[in-house]
Amino acid sequence: MSLKSMTGFGRGEYRADGLDIVVEIKAVNHRYNETVVRMPRVLNALEDRIRRHVADEISRGRVDLFITLEDRRPGLKTVSVDKELAFAYHNALRELAAVAGLDLDAMSSKEQFIQLLRYPELLSTTQLEGDAEGYWEPLLIALKAARAHLVEMRQREGDHIALDLCGRIDLLDQLVSRVETRMPEVVVDYEKRLRDRLADVLAKDSSIMVDPARVAQEVVLFADKTSVTEEMVRLRSHMKQFRHVIETGGVIGRKLDFIVQEMNREANTIASKANDSSVAHMVVDIKSELEKIREQVQNVE
Repeated sequence: MSLKSMTGFGRGEYRADGLDIVVEIKAVNHRYNETVVRMPRVLNALEDRIRRHVADEISRGRVDLFITLEDRRPGLKTVSVDKELAFAYHNALRELAAVAGLDLDAMSSKEQFIQLLRYPELLSTTQLEGDAEGYWEPLLIALKAARAHLVEMRQREGDHIALDLCGRIDLLDQLVSRVETRMPEVVVDYEKRLRDRLADVLAKDSSIMVDPARVAQEVVLFADKTSVTEEMVRLRSHMKQFRHVIETGGVIGRKLDFIVQEMNREANTIASKANDSSVAHMVVDIKSELEKIREQVQNVE
């Protein structure tokens, strides 16, 4: 079985020569395929390629992809001086010294220079951005690793879901067998109740004539009206198809969901036609199990 869950997490890294790239991928249930990418602005030009790479393995579910980048390679940092602010500080110091009666001219140029360096914002460091295309190869390494971990986790989760679904279909098969066993008894019980009522009426009024053929006809009509043979055949056919789809694998979530809806429809018809409280209770159990199956199917890609 190659069924895949829609939930999972993957992480990949590239760390070499002062360049660190970390990719994290989180996938959750979603009716459609949706990918949200959060990454540094310098990588924006690569977004389409990143999305296509993720879509190669993930065709359904919401995917949140987070990329962090730290580039400490030489040549990508510059230091700039705010000259206008430096002159402003210098002039302000001279005014303050004049007010305080201090002689700045007595200080050496070196001392005045060191004094200026103590003030904030005179020097600023700027991190330059590398070329987006230059980041693609290392980014791809991290992206492939994250995607591989995500796919592996989704596969493991899918294996657990497949085992659970097959177990529930087996239980469903047992519940359906109980309905099949009960249905002939429903007709027998109806005939017995009918004859008991007639016996009560005849005991009160022996002049009433009862046509045995008419009684038999009523029983046949009831049996035909309450027959769920076709529904049971279709229900078992759906169960067989459900197992086959799981064994086939692939992107099967929507297909399984549709089959569960069809099984629910047959179960509802059986409950309405059977005209028997015991069968109604059995169908409740069947529908309860189908609901559990439906909830699990929502996790399948």
